[in-house]
Amino acid sequence: MTKANQYIDSKLIINSVKLLTASGVGQIVAVVVYPFVTRLYSPDELGTLSLFLAIVGVGAIVASAQYENAVVIEKKSSDAATAVDLCLALNVLCCAVVAIVCAFLTFAGLLPEQWRLTANLIAPLIFLSSLGYVLSFWWNRNDRYGKSAAYSVVHSVTNNVSKVALGFAGWHKWGLVISAFIGQAVGVLTILFRIRTNGGEILRFRFGDIVAAARRHKAFALYSLPHKLINVLTVNMPIFVMSAAFDMVQVGFFALALNVAMRPMWAFARALNQVLFQRVGENESRDESSALLLNSICRRMVLVFVPLVVVLWMLLPWLTEVFFGTEWVAASGLLRMMLPWMVCSFMALSLNFVPSVYGRQKAAFVVECVGFAVNVAALSVGAFVIRNVVVCVSILSMVNCLYSVGQICWYLMLAAKRNTQ
Repeated sequence: MTKANQYIDSKLIINSVKLLTASGVGQIVAVVVYPFVTRLYSPDELGTLSLFLAIVGVGAIVASAQYENAVVIEKKSSDAATAVDLCLALNVLCCAVVAIVCAFLTFAGLLPEQWRLTANLIAPLIFLSSLGYVLSFWWNRNDRYGKSAAYSVVHSVTNNVSKVALGFAGWHKWGLVISAFIGQAVGVLTILFRIRTNGGEILRFRFGDIVAAARRHKAFALYSLPHKLINVLTVNMPIFVMSAAFDMVQVGFFALALNVAMRPMWAFARALNQVLFQRVGENESRDESSALLLNSICRRMVLVFVPLVVVLWMLLPWLTEVFFGTEWVAASGLLRMMLPWMVCSFMALSLNFVPSVYGRQKAAFVVECVGFAVNVAALSVGAFVIRNVVVCVSILSMVNCLYSVGQICWYLMLAAKRNTQ
């Protein structure tokens, strides 16, 4: 057995299987449901949902200020529990501010009619999204990966079943947005089940301990949060820019490509990220190297993805028409152009915890700022100069491929450098 294989022990494999299987089940359900969704809802409605979720995604990152990372690296269980309480307190404060702003915009009549209900669901969905994410870190720290897996599956299944049910019920205008809220709410209830009896010391909210934890891990708020925020803005920037430059039908086509290809891959990547983060963090606390582990995982991902991309490239137009209907065939061209981006971003997202483990948050933030600037430039050229959605997506995919490859190389270099120390 090689040294790389020795690193990938049974515990890592079991935990990876749990989270990846959960993500897989959730994404399979989403793909199975999408043929119904595309026949019940219009591209315009799917575009509106994507803009709503993009706003929520940005808010959910701000809500915890990235202190959930402290849950993993704390040596004492009591300190990790305090980090959870800190995240929840910040979440409540952030969502209160968002709720006040949305209520003001609604009652002042500053929002279009179709956004009045949608706007007032932003704060509750931010709260639920951040809560579920933070609690997943707690359960993973305590080797309760089944809890995180259950949350992922229940959230996805409930969300997608609700889309179809509300669509058949005639709720075409609000069905997609309300389904997102229902799915997240039911998922969080699942992960909260028996939290006080099995959750140890969390949800005690000792003010002094929370303040001390915030100060002790302020690097996460000062550097990891802007880093993560830039990352999320980079991911969601296409939706924001396309919503401003093109009609919502074009945004809907791009959203379909994101939802059936990119977002499922990102979900897998986040699940793998959590497991690897835990493992590499444990190695670091024991002064053990993770270079061989990370290199081995990257090689395996390349071997899996290259043939998969070739097959999908040939079959996408036919698959799109069969599964989603003739109204959505235009999305297949966008999907083809996004395939290389999908693979490279999956690998980079799986490893983006590496700078945090090795204390390189500042450098990671600079790298993310560069990526954000490059993405804004690419989108601006395609959307506002050339004014063509196909060209816009092509430029965006090429730029992100190059950027993600650079990130991966840097992450592996950090691990290799740590190995030599």
